Amino acid sequence: MRRLCLVMGVLIVGLVLCRGSVPLVHAADFILSGDTDCVAIGIWNAATNTCTLSGNIHGSVEIRGSNITLDGAGRSIVGAGTGVGSGIEVLSFNFLYTNVTVKNVSISGWQNGVNLYRAYTTTIANTTIINNGVGISLLDSTFVTLSANTIGGNATGISAGNSFYGLAMHGNALENNSLQIQFTFINNSAPNLSIDTSNTMNGKPIYYFENENGTICRLSEILGSCSLLVM
Repeated sequence: MRRLCLVMGVLIVGLVLCRGSVPLVHAADFILSGDTDCVAIGIWNAATNTCTLSGNIHGSVEIRGSNITLDGAGRSIVGAGTGVGSGIEVLSFNFLYTNVTVKNVSISGWQNGVNLYRAYTTTIANTTIINNGVGISLLDSTFVTLSANTIGGNATGISAGNSFYGLAMHGNALENNSLQIQFTFINNSAPNLSIDTSNTMNGKPIYYFENENGTICRLSEILGSCSLLVM
C-alpha cells in the first residue's frame, strides 16, 4: 500500500483515479521539427538546435523531433480562448521524442497550455501558463522536469496521469487554479516524484511525502493542511 501526502499552505488538491486516459489531439498550426519549420515562427540556431520565437504566435506549436529547444524569448503563444487545442505539444505516437525543452514563453487561451504524451526527458522552464483548461498535461511521460514556471488561473494547474514516471518539480508557482494539481495513477505504478518546497501554491510551500509511515502534519508549524491518499 502506497501513501501520498501533499501539504500546502491553504489548499489540498489531488485526485487518485484508477482509469487511464488518452490525449486529446487537435491539428497544430505550426510543426517544429528543425530549421525549415522554425522559419515560420522564429530564428533557428543550428549549433544548439534552438528555435527562438521572433514574435507572438496566435496558433499552436507541435514539436516533432528530439534534441530541440523552443525558446519563447519572452513572447506569447495565444489561443482563441475557446478551450480547444494545445499551445505547445509533444506527442510521441509513432516515434519517441527525447530531450525537448520549452522555455521563456507565455501560453494562454488553450485547452492545454502544454500537452505531453509519451515524452521522454522533457523540460518546461521559465514559462507563464495562464487561463487554460489545463496548464500542463502529461500522460505516459518519463523524466519530465518542470522548473520555475508560473501556472495560474487554469481550471487545472498540473495534470499528470497513466504510467508517468520521474516527474521533477522545482521552483514552480501555482496560483489560483481551480484544481491546482491532479495525479492519476494506474496499475499501482510508482511515479518516483521529486517535489520540493521550492514549489509554492498560492504563495505557500508544497510538502510532498511518499511511502511515509507515522508522518504528522502539524498545522501550527506548516500553516497548511494534510491530505492522505491511500491506494
